Amino acid sequence: MKLKNKFNPEDLQQKNFTIEIKGYKVEEVNDFLDEIQADYLHFLAILADLQNELTLLQDENNKLLKNQINLKEQNDWLDQQRIQVAKNELSNSDVMARISQIEKNLNKVLTALEQKIQVN
Repeated sequence: MKLKNKFNPEDLQQKNFTIEIKGYKVEEVNDFLDEIQADYLHFLAILADLQNELTLLQDENNKLLKNQINLKEQNDWLDQQRIQVAKNELSNSDVMARISQIEKNLNKVLTALEQKIQVN
């Protein structure tokens, strides 16, 4: 953000006032303007520091936002992986249940066959 100033430090330094009979003491006015100029320079330095700090903070904020986006993408990918693993586990457990049922049925058939063989 660039501020438009009406005066700069040199304007304050070079300002001359018309001298009148009942006017102010020129030396006193100049001393006061010198103090104003010093304050003005000080405030300009503070403003420049704050603008630099703002730029740094904006850069850091942009990096953090990018990092947040990356972390969200990673989190979404992990969620997808968890869902896939859960589906696979369900599929695996279904397969295991079917195998177990087949084994039970096979054992029944084998037992029946053994009994038939023993009878004959």
